[in-house]
Amino acid sequence: MPLNIQSIDYVGVQPNGCIPPPDPDYREPLSPSQINGFLSCPASWYYRKQIGLPDKPTAALVIGSATHAGIAYALQRAIEGYPTDAPSAAGFAADEATVLLNDAQLHSERAKIEDTTARLVTVWHEAQYQTSNAARINVKASGKIAGIKVRGEADMIRKDDLIVDYKTASRKPNGISPAHQLQLGIYASLFAAKNAAVVTLVKTKVAQCCVETCKIDAGIKLQAERLVSIAAEGMASGLYWPNRQSLYCSRRGCSFWRECESEYGGTVPGEAEA
Repeated sequence: MPLNIQSIDYVGVQPNGCIPPPDPDYREPLSPSQINGFLSCPASWYYRKQIGLPDKPTAALVIGSATHAGIAYALQRAIEGYPTDAPSAAGFAADEATVLLNDAQLHSERAKIEDTTARLVTVWHEAQYQTSNAARINVKASGKIAGIKVRGEADMIRKDDLIVDYKTASRKPNGISPAHQLQLGIYASLFAAKNAAVVTLVKTKVAQCCVETCKIDAGIKLQAERLVSIAAEGMASGLYWPNRQSLYCSRRGCSFWRECESEYGGTVPGEAEA
């Protein structure tokens, strides 16, 4: 529930009309994206996961999903023994973007989104396809970390057991971010992984493919244990506050800024998309 100071006491009284916090014993397994989402902004997590308000589709989400689909298409065919060239993989991704665009009602951005998606898949194919060494793709697993049920889906596991995660971004990454480190720490537990790589496809004028490898050491595993535990406890507490200091807090980037302003007051920065 959103934070309501007058209603809080030590036995967890719920404000009228608010959904009770989830029971940790019966909660569905938490994904890395849920945990990172809660740590980034508990209020946004509440609106999305507890109330079930829909996320507004964005061009970035469409490009990310379609790019993943194009890469998965090429890798799956490679695993099955059918080589795929760059135009075929890029064309598959662009077609996927078209489907997602129709669902997202982003018709005015169609040409730009399809072009960006195709360029990202093409630069990935040129840089990574021949050496991908894929064994499995979109591998799902579930388990427990610090007694909390978690789940994850690895984009690709190579024949040498290296876990590879694909990202799209508007800027070249400066190392593996804390959010991605948490994700890799969870994967280390679920897949017994010792090494991982994050492949970031950058949406610059000339698309880039940036690869950063990571040894999943004791520090990354400890971070996952601590943050999974903290996030689960926070979700169960029933106290969800907005993180207005977050770099991601903006009217353009958050689907729930109206609800947030109405509940908590103040002003969410930036301008909303038309």
